[in-house]
Amino acid sequence: MNALLIPLCFGILAVQGAPVDDPCDPLKLRPSYSPLEDGEVLSVRPLGELPDSCPAETRSWSKGKAFFFLQCSSPGDNRVVLSTGNRLLQFSVEDYRWRPITARWINEKLLYLEFSWNPHAGAYWVFDVDKEGVVVSERWLEDILVLQGCYGRENDQPEEGANGGGA
Repeated sequence: MNALLIPLCFGILAVQGAPVDDPCDPLKLRPSYSPLEDGEVLSVRPLGELPDSCPAETRSWSKGKAFFFLQCSSPGDNRVVLSTGNRLLQFSVEDYRWRPITARWINEKLLYLEFSWNPHAGAYWVFDVDKEGVVVSERWLEDILVLQGCYGRENDQPEEGANGGGA
């Protein structure tokens, strides 16, 4: 019985083989990056007081506990509010306030903010709390052209005329 299992195991391994590097695998796509102009999309404005839409449980302190930010959201209004110790700053993408903007600390003085227009495109910023300014900003875009070249393959979008539609 052991003799039958060994060839059977090798047969399964031979059939499965090593994974093939598929350029149409969406998990293998790499985004491209391009520069954003400072303040092109991200709005940074001072605030007088914390808005009601900023629950305390979303508070995230920097490592040195000198600064914190809050994820603030209400229907149609998403923003991040940063406390720099002596003032409050609000970050938002004004034309898309209904889309979430997320933040996390890189270190005790740099805040990473990210926003997506859709699952394939977005932007990120690195904000220096001491300088109170954006030090890095880039737009990212997945390689949609690679995905578009993959359409028409089995289990993908049908090619034109494949649905039996008339000529």
